[in-house]
Amino acid sequence: MSTCTTQEFKFKNKNLNFALARINGRYPEVGQALNLKCDMVYYCLAGQGTVSLTGRKKKIKPGQALLVGKNKKYYVIGKKLAVLIISNPVWDKRQYRTIKPINNTVIASEQSERSNLVVNATCHGIATSLRSSQ
Repeated sequence: MSTCTTQEFKFKNKNLNFALARINGRYPEVGQALNLKCDMVYYCLAGQGTVSLTGRKKKIKPGQALLVGKNKKYYVIGKKLAVLIISNPVWDKRQYRTIKPINNTVIASEQSERSNLVVNATCHGIATSLRSSQ
């Protein structure tokens, strides 16, 4: 079973935030993820993984960084992977999509109350939000 948990750190600044993600297995479990507005930098702290970014697979290990640009489809396979994710602008679930294959066709799922529950059960909602003093 794949697991992905995040701990989000929020600031008053709406242009930047970061999260600590721990990924063991595949995220998302099926299909690919897509952010419509956020560019994200994945900086590997521990473990190892592979990021499939628009069809190209890139290995990531401690000390390495990878840019996941907005509107780029991706998925991550991690082995005890811990990454710091820096987002610009601030990550928001309303701009997040999961791209799922159905009968050899790829569809993008809009975020509805029901799909938010699915997202929350995977990576983005198992988060502890912390406020900084900024």
